[in-house]
Amino acid sequence: MRHKFSSFAFSRTDYSIFMQFRFYFPLICMAIILNSTGTFVNAALARLPSPIVYISAYSVAHGFMSMFQSPLHLISPTVASLADNAPNYRQVREFAVILTIIIAALMIVFLVTGLTRAIFAEAFHLSGTTLDEAVRIFAVFILYPLGLLLKDFNQGIMIKFSKTWLMPVCSLVRVLTLMLLVAAVSHLSFIPAAILAGGILITSLYADGLTSLIGIRATVKNVVKAFEERDSVIQRNTLTVSGIWRFYWPLIITSFFSTLNMPIINTALGQTPDPNVTISVFSVAWGLYSLIVSPVTEFYQVPIGFIKPGEPETECAVRRFALLLGAFVTVLFVVIGFTPAGMHILTEWIRVDLTIANLAQRVIRVAAVLPFIIVFIQYLTGVMMKNQTTKPLSKGKAVNLLTLALILLIALLLGADMAIAGITAVVGASVAELFYLYISAKTILSLQ
Repeated sequence: MRHKFSSFAFSRTDYSIFMQFRFYFPLICMAIILNSTGTFVNAALARLPSPIVYISAYSVAHGFMSMFQSPLHLISPTVASLADNAPNYRQVREFAVILTIIIAALMIVFLVTGLTRAIFAEAFHLSGTTLDEAVRIFAVFILYPLGLLLKDFNQGIMIKFSKTWLMPVCSLVRVLTLMLLVAAVSHLSFIPAAILAGGILITSLYADGLTSLIGIRATVKNVVKAFEERDSVIQRNTLTVSGIWRFYWPLIITSFFSTLNMPIINTALGQTPDPNVTISVFSVAWGLYSLIVSPVTEFYQVPIGFIKPGEPETECAVRRFALLLGAFVTVLFVVIGFTPAGMHILTEWIRVDLTIANLAQRVIRVAAVLPFIIVFIQYLTGVMMKNQTTKPLSKGKAVNLLTLALILLIALLLGADMAIAGITAVVGASVAELFYLYISAKTILSLQ
């Protein structure tokens, strides 16, 4: 038994845990760095006057903004997939710019027509200062699409030219910028608080995007010329904007579904007697949750890279790695949720008050069951992508959203603690998605 484990864990075979970990570690680093942004933003907001107001307003504005931004998050894989020569690169770039302009224009329309204020007031039940500040923060977020385009488009070029080592470097610059802003926020009282709250995220995003651009200029240099140098060995197949759109729109639907979780949860939290406190509690807990769970969020790439058709031992090895990774992340949740270390992080690092910290720690305790669920959702996602069967993925996300909404509705009707109900709904929705993907995967594999 000891020999078998040693062989599995430490051997240099193509699918040992050592090889899987070596492949996955850079992705873990990037995911942790990116997912730490929510915690750092909350730490900065907690240092503003009336922190409950600004954490609540920021959470609603950011969740609503994320719905608009969801199409842009697929720019990176689109560049990597379609930009295989200079003409195609230009077409993808044109498509990305047009899409960014459309999204920014939609955000402006929602803001100037009063739709944003109406939605925040009616759907999220914000009022008074919290409503006014949420609208102002959303106005700052109109700068977000350009920054996201700058970051994700250049990341697609990194993937295309095998410069992926730049990604965690750019993400680290983003987090360092956030840390600097957290330290300086108490000295920036001359800036209106809403602009400061939204500007924290925008500044860090642009730091990431500009670092990505500098990295590409330093390594790839002239991208068009780099493609032309490779063009002699790549078949020319010039794209059109309409052709890119046909490739892109199914990805938009999947990405859009993924961004609806927080607006749905915030809508339910807004129905409570004290929505400011409830939304603030969940926002703080969710930021910490996102950071802790980040090591499993990119796991789908492991089955893509290591599972080999006709070799069932590779599937077993990847599932074992998933179990070990899920167990490790679960231990982190237990430490944060059930020990004084978690309270220290909430009150001293993030610096929320004791009431918010106690309630947020209760949310983290419920979330401790999620790592195993999420890592196996990621595993099945990778298996389906490996088999080029992606339709069940969007359907699984739809099952997730319907289950989430149903559990939240039941909780509201029963008068439950909505912060706890919110994370319980996330758990139930994830279980439903996992079950659907498991059944779908079994069906697909049985037909092959």
